[in-house]
Amino acid sequence: MRRKLWAVCLAVASPCLARAENLLVNPDFVGLGEWSLAPAGAQGRASWQAADAGGQGSSGSVRLGNTANTATTAVTLGQCVPVTAGLRYTLAGHLRMPSGAGANLDGLAQITVWWHDDAACASPHGLPLGVGRTPPRFDVWTMIGPAELAAPEGVRSALVRAVVVKYPATGAFTADFDNLFFGPGPLPVELLRFDVE
Repeated sequence: MRRKLWAVCLAVASPCLARAENLLVNPDFVGLGEWSLAPAGAQGRASWQAADAGGQGSSGSVRLGNTANTATTAVTLGQCVPVTAGLRYTLAGHLRMPSGAGANLDGLAQITVWWHDDAACASPHGLPLGVGRTPPRFDVWTMIGPAELAAPEGVRSALVRAVVVKYPATGAFTADFDNLFFGPGPLPVELLRFDVE
């Protein structure tokens, strides 16, 4: 039997009732517009999938695959967004490991934020910060995050990425991502919904 679990606000005046702004364009993957794959070609592949974390027929998700023949290679799908130094931002999303997609390999799927000192995500400020996990079983959407991150002084943009890292030099590793969120303030309540069997 499937049950719906919802995160709820306990107080009417709770800040989680405020509308949070998602800085990402096309975060629920109605196609792959606005997102950039790196590296493209033989090592990485991004493809649109009809499967949607919220069960919405008008949306979908992205399947990110890593077939690099070099150990510890990361394949990413990213988007650069403007940020304000000193503000706190929330990072979250949904992750699924498709059955038969190489999840038996030593790999990692996560979403990351990489602060930059310029407006075009060309001057990195420190190292990427990320949240991720391996879902307990195949073909089940799992919430990753939310994580609250403070934009360091001097930064002007952030590169938000879905990341698939494959540690061995052989085989493939694949993960599906949906409903990515990066924005100031708390995570919208509707993104805290998830299903369990």
